[in-house]
Amino acid sequence: MRIHGGSVRARLDFSVNTNPLGPPEELCKVLRDICVLEDVLKRYPDYSYRDLRRGLSHFYGIDEDSLLPLNGSSEGFTLALLAFKPKRVLSIEPTFGDHMLACRSLGIESIYIQYREQGDGFTVGEEDLERLEKLCRDPYTIIYMSNPNNPTGAYIDLEKLYSLLDGCRGYAIIDEAYAELCDICPFKPIEPPGNVLILRSLTKWLSVPGLRLGFLYTSSKRVLRIFDDIRPPWNVNSLAECAVSKLLTIYTAKMRGFIERSRVYIAGERGFLSEGLRGAGVPRVYRSVANYILTWFGDKARKTLAGLAKRGISLRDCSSFAGLGEGYLRISIRGRRDNEELITSIRDLLKS
Repeated sequence: MRIHGGSVRARLDFSVNTNPLGPPEELCKVLRDICVLEDVLKRYPDYSYRDLRRGLSHFYGIDEDSLLPLNGSSEGFTLALLAFKPKRVLSIEPTFGDHMLACRSLGIESIYIQYREQGDGFTVGEEDLERLEKLCRDPYTIIYMSNPNNPTGAYIDLEKLYSLLDGCRGYAIIDEAYAELCDICPFKPIEPPGNVLILRSLTKWLSVPGLRLGFLYTSSKRVLRIFDDIRPPWNVNSLAECAVSKLLTIYTAKMRGFIERSRVYIAGERGFLSEGLRGAGVPRVYRSVANYILTWFGDKARKTLAGLAKRGISLRDCSSFAGLGEGYLRISIRGRRDNEELITSIRDLLKS
């Protein structure tokens, strides 16, 4: 999977950040029904995605005229580059790396400020926020950030963030791909200022990376029209369109309950795994609000990755993330038995 992790050979894959509870049974039922009873695979999707927009609007409690279905949330950033034609992109690093690849392919300059290590977590310093505020006054600069941050698991309060970005002359993109799996993040996207675009992913909380789906949320009707005009035709496939629109409409209460159960489960396993990793001898285990944990193994990272690979276990090597480098590994939250096996394996490898 290029640089994102996701080993197809791993018996236990801790590199992929999807919901450890797996796909909800209601989604599996809907998929079976629409394939057998409705023959949806033989149909093109609705070009306007009316049912899907209504389903997303109903489930999240937001205006359907303020959202645009996407082929995964990452499509939103590429569309933003095509829509706004910026001279540069300012990101808060480390973060999900596709934005840099997209900028490089289009000849757009990438600049960044950095999360700084503070105690057992990461934060953005006041001087960095002042620099961000100064740089965002340029109308030809787009700001990109993930919140919760991937891979650090850090979170910036939205009121503080919106207040800062409201004065920007350019546009800001906040990738909230893991919001549904974060116990302190608002479930309902909070309406942003007109120059701020929110990206959400259903792939992560439904645990269906093979069924690509996300959406863009904006309070600017003008921006939404531009994005709708330039998106590829049928950018969301008919299977995702039909299954998710039915799931969110028919099983609304159950899916909201599923998200809440997922948040509680992840918070519990995150605490268990963090303590277990510290007890196993991992030098640094960072605080996180998300369904993954950033760790630092120092000069033992390579040996640990190789030893785990022999046991069929995969972690995410974070050396490709700007501002991190060698020694950092990201670990996703899985089920208790898998988490216990990982802790035992790491303890054995660090002692050897």
